[in-house]
Amino acid sequence: MAAQLRHACTEELGFFSIVGHGISPTIVSAACTASRNFFDGPLSREDSLAESHEPYGFMPFASEALAQSLSEEQTSPPDLKQTYSMGPVFEAPQHDWPGEAHFQPDPAHEASLFAFQPNKWPAQHPAFVSALVPYFVSMDDLAARLLCCVAHSLELRGNYFTKSISRPMSALRVNSYPALQHAALPGQKRAGAHTDYGCLTILHQEEGEAGLEAVGLDGEWGGVPAHEGGLTVNIGDMLQVWTNGLYKSTMHRVSLPHAAPCPARLSLAFFQQANPDARIECVPTCLPADGKPPLHEPMSAGEHIMRKFNATQDVT
Repeated sequence: MAAQLRHACTEELGFFSIVGHGISPTIVSAACTASRNFFDGPLSREDSLAESHEPYGFMPFASEALAQSLSEEQTSPPDLKQTYSMGPVFEAPQHDWPGEAHFQPDPAHEASLFAFQPNKWPAQHPAFVSALVPYFVSMDDLAARLLCCVAHSLELRGNYFTKSISRPMSALRVNSYPALQHAALPGQKRAGAHTDYGCLTILHQEEGEAGLEAVGLDGEWGGVPAHEGGLTVNIGDMLQVWTNGLYKSTMHRVSLPHAAPCPARLSLAFFQQANPDARIECVPTCLPADGKPPLHEPMSAGEHIMRKFNATQDVT
């Protein structure tokens, strides 16, 4: 699998589908059903509303512009979606919600305070909680296994990255793209063009749901299809820095059909992140052979995530 992964990340888009991943279809189905009920049902979501620049909770329609994460100077129309995001959890039955507990933030580390905030669960949607926590835990385990394969593909020990993901800032985002009856603003997308900020992204998108596109090797946008029983994986910014650009963080977006009306769409994106204080720098096997410095400066994982996320929140 390591050789296939390396080929997908160097000779293809850096987007690839995986099957035989071991995630129960029941867990996936329950998360999708609960998510639809959360977004489509009549019950209020206000008790889980994310405050300004908070990473977790419900974000209303058109309250984020992902394209703005590419540049501090860039402005973009708001994305035509609503979302719910949750942060790091691990299994701890003694806590209020079965299967959830949080890493304790370090008061001296701003990114830790940002990443390890409590989740803002909607009190009127208990099934949403009980469905998303198992999904998060399953994806977290799968992401760790995939990162082990990444290490092997780079001719490193399988546990090379383990120290960097021992207290990860990983997050799960449910993206709800409501049906639209009208045309979008010029340049407006369901999700603007962006790269993902972390290590790996694991996406569940349903078959027949057109919209996800990535920039191909020819520089043109092309569709990223869903496969029955499969999950879509793509490379994030941190892995690009770790590999000195060998594995590229691929630009992608969610576009609208050419004409209205536009049907509803739902996806679940798990973002594998590193620890808030992890130093992301080129791994030994990717250092330039000619002795030149790496292409990317080392970066703090937490500061990178905060900067990218905050850039998307100032929409007009």
